[in-house]
Amino acid sequence: MEQNLDYKRLANDLNIGFYKIDSEGIILEHNCALNKIFGFPSDKDLKNLKLTKYWKHSEKVKEFIELLKYNTSIHNFSAHMEKISGEKIVIKLTTNCSIEPKTQEFIVEGMIEDITDIYNLEKRLQESERKYKELVLNIKDLILKMNLEGEIFYVSPQCKELMGYRQNELLNTNIFGYIIPKDQQKIKTYLDKNLIESKDIELETQIKHKKKKFIPVSIKGSVNFEDNIFVITALISDISNRKKAEESLKESEEKFRAITEQSSIGIFIIQDGKFKSINRQYAKIFGYTLNEIERFNTDKFLNLIYPRDRTLVSEQMNNVMKKQDIKEPYTFEFRALNRDKDVIWVQATAKSIHYRGKSAILVSIVDITKKKQVELRLKNSEKKFRTIADNALIGIAIIQDNKIIYINDALTSNFGFNKEEILFKDVREFFKIIHPEDRDLIGEQVNKKQKGAEYVLKHYEFRAFTKDGKMKWIDCHSDTIKIGNKPSILTMMIDITEKKKFENKIRKSEEQFREVFNEFPIGVTLINLSGKVINCNTRVEEIYGVSKSNLINKNLRYFQNFIVKEYLPRAVKAFENALKGKKSKPREIKVVHRDGSEFWIYFYIRKVILSDQDLYLVISQDITDLKETQKHLIQSEKKFRSLFEEALNPIFIVNKEGYYEDLNKAASNFLEEKREIIIGKNVFDYTPIQQKESDIKKHSPFYSRRTLETDYYIHGKIKTLLLNIVPFTFRGQKLLYGIGQDITDRNEIEQKLKQSQKKYKKAYNVANFYKNLYAHDMNNILQNISSAIELSNYYSEIDNVPGILEMLEIVKEQVYRGNNLVSNVRKLSKLEEKDISLKIINLCEILEKAIRHLKRSFPTKKINIHIESFSSDIKIQANELLYDVFENILINAVNYNQKKSIEIWINLSIIKYGQNKFVKMEFKDNGIGITDSKKKVIFKEGFQEQKGQKGLGFGLSLVKRIVENYKGKIWVEDRVKNKYYKGANFVLVLPLEKYE
Repeated sequence: MEQNLDYKRLANDLNIGFYKIDSEGIILEHNCALNKIFGFPSDKDLKNLKLTKYWKHSEKVKEFIELLKYNTSIHNFSAHMEKISGEKIVIKLTTNCSIEPKTQEFIVEGMIEDITDIYNLEKRLQESERKYKELVLNIKDLILKMNLEGEIFYVSPQCKELMGYRQNELLNTNIFGYIIPKDQQKIKTYLDKNLIESKDIELETQIKHKKKKFIPVSIKGSVNFEDNIFVITALISDISNRKKAEESLKESEEKFRAITEQSSIGIFIIQDGKFKSINRQYAKIFGYTLNEIERFNTDKFLNLIYPRDRTLVSEQMNNVMKKQDIKEPYTFEFRALNRDKDVIWVQATAKSIHYRGKSAILVSIVDITKKKQVELRLKNSEKKFRTIADNALIGIAIIQDNKIIYINDALTSNFGFNKEEILFKDVREFFKIIHPEDRDLIGEQVNKKQKGAEYVLKHYEFRAFTKDGKMKWIDCHSDTIKIGNKPSILTMMIDITEKKKFENKIRKSEEQFREVFNEFPIGVTLINLSGKVINCNTRVEEIYGVSKSNLINKNLRYFQNFIVKEYLPRAVKAFENALKGKKSKPREIKVVHRDGSEFWIYFYIRKVILSDQDLYLVISQDITDLKETQKHLIQSEKKFRSLFEEALNPIFIVNKEGYYEDLNKAASNFLEEKREIIIGKNVFDYTPIQQKESDIKKHSPFYSRRTLETDYYIHGKIKTLLLNIVPFTFRGQKLLYGIGQDITDRNEIEQKLKQSQKKYKKAYNVANFYKNLYAHDMNNILQNISSAIELSNYYSEIDNVPGILEMLEIVKEQVYRGNNLVSNVRKLSKLEEKDISLKIINLCEILEKAIRHLKRSFPTKKINIHIESFSSDIKIQANELLYDVFENILINAVNYNQKKSIEIWINLSIIKYGQNKFVKMEFKDNGIGITDSKKKVIFKEGFQEQKGQKGLGFGLSLVKRIVENYKGKIWVEDRVKNKYYKGANFVLVLPLEKYE
């Protein structure tokens, strides 16, 4: 026989809905979970309903349909939907599309998961973060964040109100600069100790206001590890008012003590779990003097309490101390022993106070022994009502002469009435709140019991309605008693509405899970401890080809007929383990169907308790298709391994962390190491050290498809692979395989070709530059000489000797220019060489030499040179061409100056770029200046500009090349900003070696 079991334990509660719809969105198949998600009854068939009608936003439907056009599967698609009740929900879809082979219809099937709770939690989290920000901005207390040295890196806006400083004034300063000096060392020691013991910070001190006064504050905080450093987060509160109150409290304490000493009430104060103050009356109540009782320890105070009440008093006092703020007096009573060991009754009243700056409990004690004696006599006189008092937690009523003469609060509150509406009213007036089907029963029982009938119902259940119309189930215990020699009814009622609802849910749940049990896709068999089958589901019938009726009450040995002989020991071993209480692993066994066909199953057995009954749960799952798939997979893996090993290209397999899992022979040959050495290494172990950081970025995200060139450092040389990397999953593990092509030789050839092209282009440009240089400047020089000779001939004919001498000066000047041209061409040629020899030289000596030459070159000019330098011995890496740099800049300052008095200012200073030091040289003049448009081109090759003087046009391009060979920089700017006509400022920056 099939037994009534707790089916709820036999299957998981499925929360994910399954659906299958056609191209119009009509449901073809679904599971019960889909009903639950959309609020349908679990047994309702949803076929032919249109699933998309429950989408809240039509644009989401369009988006979903658009995705289906281009994707065979969609994962984690979120949308807002509505239940049939109108309740809004958020769901997550996973969908696969296919064409039905038989009908050629477009089919969509997948799963729906209700993620409303997660969605709402995320919204609540966002709201919580917003409120936290508002709290920080609106809280009165100051929030600081600092490191362990006290350096502040965050401060809340409240700093202005508390300390008088703005946020930017406090940032990057040290907190100890504001703490009163006498507390600084003490606080540092306290912080060190708390950091070691991982305790929260709580202290009081004084901090300095911007107006130089000190403010008393409370500092509370904690130490956390954030962004790789320890961070102290502190909340600083102004306690000025509290400190003033404490001073006032000290004065009031003396007054309080004087009053309590004269009081007729015993008074004591508890703070931090200890007695802090006791008055004389307290001692007097217990028969002791004040001096005697002040010397009591905890045990002696405990001995003042009557032994049976000690636990009660301990619990009450613990409750008092746990409450931080007892606004209303908290009162309780207990028995005590006086000095003569007489039992006395006392009443204790507790209230929160502030005592000496801290929270405390004030307890007053009153001797109520006489009061208790009176109450005891009163209780004895009310003995008839002791039963009612003992059962006061359930609804109680007493009926006499059809009148309700007593009713307790529990009963009135249960039905929503107050006592005045019921007490002393005719009970028959309230029959109307009883369910029509139960009224006759209640009326009959009330009449019989008031008449003292012998055979009555003492326990029954009925339905009734509350004052506001809600129906309740009532469990009623009713009996006849005598009050004043009259038959009366004592009725006790308990609300069992929730119990009834629960029982109904259990019944429905069992029906649902019975259906789930029978439709479960895995075979489930239940066997009792005697080895007999007591139940099984439909899948078991299908697996063995035997009906449930034939399996029920069959012995376990019956199943031996279905197990292939060689696999029988596995099944027996599993059952023996279950008998011993051991966990049994799922075993693969081969079984025979009743029709003779053989197939594979997973066989699993374990001991369970269902409905308070010990049973064996046997699971049988058909895995024939799985075994066949495994067989094909093994064959496929063999083929893959053969192709993998024989491939000519290197093939690597790595895990998602980048560690080699496998590689073929070609890959081993490429890395020039044995396979067993390579496996377990990381791919970046073969990366050249200088490229490691950039290669990690280049391969990020690591678990992604990509094609790129990758360098490998192998035994002192660099080899290059063109890698095609593809992610895949194998047996649940995320892996990547990379197929590579060795392009090391190809890259070397390409590099040599690029270098050759670069050298050719550079040589061509240099030759072209020199050609233009000679063609242009030599033509100018020769033209000037030719013109001077013609003028000399003319002057000789007219005997003009001064004119002839002037022409000879022109010829002399042009010869000098020609020499400079040859010299500069040689220098330019030298700069084109790869390796230029540099040495440490004294910059100041070279500068002085250039200045002396300048003054000799222009003896008729009035030149004033002003030098400001941080040292006279400045060492840099340079060569003899530095002289040409200074000479060129200085000569330009003279040539391009129309003033009678030429002023040149030379400033030398030290600057830093990163960790390196440089010497900065500024050559300022009062000449004609350089416009912004010409500032951009004067350092380029071929630029020529003459302003009143004749000069060679490639001077500054030569200067720029020399400076760059020193790893320096040169540029020009206005001596006076935005006023170029006030003169130029040539700025030169060179790496500094040292100075004295």
